[in-house]
Amino acid sequence: MAEYRFKATGLIVDGFKKHGVTPDVHDGGVMEAVEIYLPIANGPRTKAIYLTEGDDNDFSMYVFHLIENVPGKKRDRLVHACNLLNGKNRYVKFCEDGEGNVDVRFDFPTRMPDEAVGEVAVEIFGRTLSILNRYFPLFTIAIYTDVEMSHENLDSLVNGGDEKEDGNDDKDDD
Repeated sequence: MAEYRFKATGLIVDGFKKHGVTPDVHDGGVMEAVEIYLPIANGPRTKAIYLTEGDDNDFSMYVFHLIENVPGKKRDRLVHACNLLNGKNRYVKFCEDGEGNVDVRFDFPTRMPDEAVGEVAVEIFGRTLSILNRYFPLFTIAIYTDVEMSHENLDSLVNGGDEKEDGNDDKDDD
C-alpha cells in the first residue's frame, strides 16, 4: 500500500488497483480525495470521489454536480426526480443542493474492517454506475419536459416506454 495520510485512502486505492483501475489521489489538507472517472451512458463526464479523513475507515463517495445550474422553475421537478430515485434505490442517495445542482452520495460504515474497504468501495462504484446508467434520463425528463414522473411510471420513462424491468436497481441486487 502506498503512503497516504489516511489509512482508508490506501485501502481504496489498492481495491481499485486490484481491478485494473489506478485512481488519482489529492490531498486537500483535512481530507484526501480518491477520484475515479465515472463513464455514465448518455450522461456527463464526471468522477466518483471518495473523501477520506481520520485514522479509522471514515469515508464517503460523492458525485458532485451530476446536474448543474437547473433554472428555478424546474427545481421542484429536479427534487421530485431525486426523491423518486431515493425511493427506488437503497444506499446511493441523490440530493438537490438548493442551487439547482444534484449530488450523489454514499456514506460507508465507519467500522468496516480494513480487509473489506477496497472491495466495498469498488462494489459501490459499480452499483452507482449501474444506477446512473439506468436512471440518468430521468433528470433530462425532469428538466426538459412536463411529463408526469411517478413511482409507477419511473421504469417506463427511463426505458423509453419499455415497461420491462431489467433488475439493475440497487433494491433488486440484494
